[in-house]
Amino acid sequence: MKVRNILGDEVNKEVILQALAASDAELARVTEDLIIVLVKKGVILFTDLPEAVQGKLLDRESLRNQLTGAPVTFLSEDDTL
Repeated sequence: MKVRNILGDEVNKEVILQALAASDAELARVTEDLIIVLVKKGVILFTDLPEAVQGKLLDRESLRNQLTGAPVTFLSEDDTL
């Protein structure tokens, strides 16, 4: 096997790993959006989610609100933590 082939394989592997990492971030956003839709439609309650998930979603909501100023809330007026 030539050195060029070995380096090429490493570059391809790195490109693939970067693509997977980007895809993971995109999929996380899709999942977050899906949860928002399901909560708003009343299919699930935010409080039905595990506490660790609630915390992560609320943290992301807070960060997103700081960037945009537009609130995205998981809780309705009737929900409490």
